[in-house]
Amino acid sequence: GVPKRPMNEITFSAPALHEEESSGDESEELSKKEYEDSSESKGEASSKRPRQDIQQKEAAANDTAGEQLRPITLKLATVLDADYGLYSWPSALGLAAFVFANPDLVRGRQVLELGAGNGLPGLMAARCGGRVVLSDRADAPRVLATCRSICALNGVDARVLGLSWGRLTLEVASLPPVDVLLAADCLYDLRDFDEFAATCVYFFRKNPGCLLLMAYHNRSSSRTLQPLLDTWRLTAQTLSHPEIDIAFASGAAAPTLDSIQLFLIRPLDP
Repeated sequence: GVPKRPMNEITFSAPALHEEESSGDESEELSKKEYEDSSESKGEASSKRPRQDIQQKEAAANDTAGEQLRPITLKLATVLDADYGLYSWPSALGLAAFVFANPDLVRGRQVLELGAGNGLPGLMAARCGGRVVLSDRADAPRVLATCRSICALNGVDARVLGLSWGRLTLEVASLPPVDVLLAADCLYDLRDFDEFAATCVYFFRKNPGCLLLMAYHNRSSSRTLQPLLDTWRLTAQTLSHPEIDIAFASGAAAPTLDSIQLFLIRPLDP
């Protein structure tokens, strides 16, 4: 069985909700008007430059966050293993917050999280209406078993799959076409970079509309993703962090996300 692990509850919410709930009627109306004015100005500014589908959805979700988003709480079993597989890293929090703020990117879509660990971004995608598969190394049965238990703990109907980057198995090949790949802090060991990219390219080729949402922890100013993108003919678009409150039931402070970069990655046009 899966050993018992300390539980963390993490709640994601839109700051605007907190402001409205804590104010009186008069202040609430003023706050709402200021928010709408701000949203309109953002909309006008964003319409002045061309945007692709994901940019439009990101902007729309951020502009109406206070009106549409409701808090989502996820329960996790977290531990710092020797291979770090089950720890809730800041990248996972950042990517989960982005999905929370942009639910239309995953709702009704086939989503695959690579290197899921405890599956925080994938769980968020499932709670936002995505059809989710969580994957981690095929040779890490304890991580996969814990991931399954976390899905059950959250009442999430997600498949958990052993998927080692760079290796194509019958089980992986039989997956339905993937619309969205999620990856949080998967690129920290240079030896894994090419195998990770090869896996992403496989899913890109299987479904030309597939995209990768990735959180990357930039731990060194001398390390850049550009050589990897050039080698595998990929293009990366930088995404902004949404203004989302992240609260731990334990009372612990949420880590800073200043060093976490969010990217939308797609293949270059042929």
